[in-house]
Amino acid sequence: MSYPRKAWGTFAAALLNSGVEALLEEDYERALSEFRNFTGKFPDYADGFYYLGLTQEQLGQPSKAVKSFRRAIGINPEYSEAWNGLGVTYSRQGLLDKGRECFKKALSLDPGSLESHFNLGLDYESEGALKKAVAEFSLASSLAPDDLDLHYNLGVDYYRLGERQKALDEFCYLLDQRPDDVNVLSRLGELHLESGDPEQACRFFNRAVSLAPEYADVRNKLGQALVQNNQLSEAAVHFQAAVTLNPGYQEARGRLAETLWRLARPREALEQYRIMA
Repeated sequence: MSYPRKAWGTFAAALLNSGVEALLEEDYERALSEFRNFTGKFPDYADGFYYLGLTQEQLGQPSKAVKSFRRAIGINPEYSEAWNGLGVTYSRQGLLDKGRECFKKALSLDPGSLESHFNLGLDYESEGALKKAVAEFSLASSLAPDDLDLHYNLGVDYYRLGERQKALDEFCYLLDQRPDDVNVLSRLGELHLESGDPEQACRFFNRAVSLAPEYADVRNKLGQALVQNNQLSEAAVHFQAAVTLNPGYQEARGRLAETLWRLARPREALEQYRIMA
């Protein structure tokens, strides 16, 4: 978020900047008051309505945000940030077609907009158009190569597309930057597990569990890797931990029952099947 770019009178700039500061501090009620005050005094300045729209979106007032963004665009039809803000508001309401049109309009006005490429990618991702999502995230990443969230989105979508090596490259890069990121460690564990390397998968899942022992899903995945690595007793421990953390976790409970049966512990296995019934 940037400060207003136009050079206005001292009073106008101070009044608008006061609202921007409140918005940056996440004091949305104060920001709302400041921007309402500003737009009342300076109804011909697009920036006031743009920031008012951002604030209303944060306050969960999408209908009002749409009106404010459209007012900003009415004053300045080439206001790319307002088109992007309008797109975000539509997309968060599930109106993805309208959101995409706004992002495309923003990009026609500012092809180098990182936010619009990213938001358009999210819209494509939501609809399962993963190749288009990857294209937008890649463009965004070329504009901001150090943005780690973009690398994560790319890794996830490459994984979902079955492009395992590209996914592996993204997550390995992320691990270098964020060695204690549980989600990245878990993704790397999944990739190695699916590629037939349960031993390496166990290493990543074990690291993830050591950092977040309360994550039932990671416990379940570690259990799966241990089963493939023929470490059934250790697998049972982690499946048990998963269902203790989340008693409704049927997948983990089913795996626990299967593992207990293979360990010749039929009474305990039958108890897990009984709970599932």
